[in-house]
Amino acid sequence: MALSREQLERYRKTAEMRMAEEARRASVRRETAWRTAREAARILKDQFFATRVCAFGSILRPESFSLWSDLDIAAWGLTPRNWLKASAAVRALSDGIEVNLLDIETCSDSLLHVIQRDGMTL
Repeated sequence: MALSREQLERYRKTAEMRMAEEARRASVRRETAWRTAREAARILKDQFFATRVCAFGSILRPESFSLWSDLDIAAWGLTPRNWLKASAAVRALSDGIEVNLLDIETCSDSLLHVIQRDGMTL
């Protein structure tokens, strides 16, 4: 089925509007993720005595952060005894964005290298 020039133009404009709206919503979601990350860092430091907290992953790249992105944070100084409670505390900060807490003591050397190179300290 061939589309007329007018139909193609209408389709193109509708697609552009949808993409612009999705980009706007992703930007709002990213701002929410940053607020969540800062609050998570505060909780991890104040309540669980983390010595350093970093955000890493897609939150650092606006072009990569989407409506489905999660929030990745890494913490130094957590203990095996408090990591599970710390993870639950930061996950509870947001219903809309999944928060993943990485304990630096258990991650691979390659992931640690990426976090140290690219991560943003909170």
